[in-house]
Amino acid sequence: MKIGLLDDSVQFREMMEEFLIDAGHDVSGYDKLPNESMIADLFLIDWNLGGVTSEEAIRQLRSSNPDSIIWILTGSLLLPDLKKKMTNTGANGVLGKPIDPDDLLTLLQHIENDQWKDSKLMHKL
Repeated sequence: MKIGLLDDSVQFREMMEEFLIDAGHDVSGYDKLPNESMIADLFLIDWNLGGVTSEEAIRQLRSSNPDSIIWILTGSLLLPDLKKKMTNTGANGVLGKPIDPDDLLTLLQHIENDQWKDSKLMHKL
């Protein structure tokens, strides 16, 4: 599966890239939204991106990837106002940090089997 990973934390992004590549996925990691078009089946986007708001990044990705699945990555799941704000972004769901590797692999299997909407591991918006 082609995965686009946007996270401004170099350490987190490199760890996730290595993990996802080792799991057999094609991963492109970025610290910010690149100028060129990004095409992927799944985008994992840090809510607190530097340089551009996550809302803007999701809007841009949606315009060129209307059928892609987009998940927001955040360590702030318990903030009710933030979850309400995330609801209006066009993202499909939220994955809480820290990310459990086994949970992430399960979610990726659910995506590949088109069962991700039913996953109990994903926080739905």
